[in-house]
Amino acid sequence: MTTLPSQLPFLQVQLLLHELNHRIGNEFCCAVSVVSLAAARSSDKEVKAVLTEVAELLHPYAEVHHALQMPEHGIRTDVAAYLRKLFTEDSKRAAGLVGLQSPRAAEIGCDQVEGRAVRAD
Repeated sequence: MTTLPSQLPFLQVQLLLHELNHRIGNEFCCAVSVVSLAAARSSDKEVKAVLTEVAELLHPYAEVHHALQMPEHGIRTDVAAYLRKLFTEDSKRAAGLVGLQSPRAAEIGCDQVEGRAVRAD
């Protein structure tokens, strides 16, 4: 019988989510490494260029995954700094590559948000 997430205690769910996020991050890292290594080992300039481009295209996906991770339970987060980082030009470009639309608030400018640490509960 399958255990539904709603049946698991909160900390177990958090642990599973943390592990899943960690593994996804590792997979992005491995994919970039394997493609980059193949590019470095290739003697064909065209193959090297294509593989290098593939590795560069994978980086935004990893960046978006990392940026959207939930903070650790009980850890204080500076919301203004998080939003500034999330809506930098590189992050917006990365989000566009993976099909995410930035909210209207990001266009207003995150410098209008005062720094305040909040706890992820």
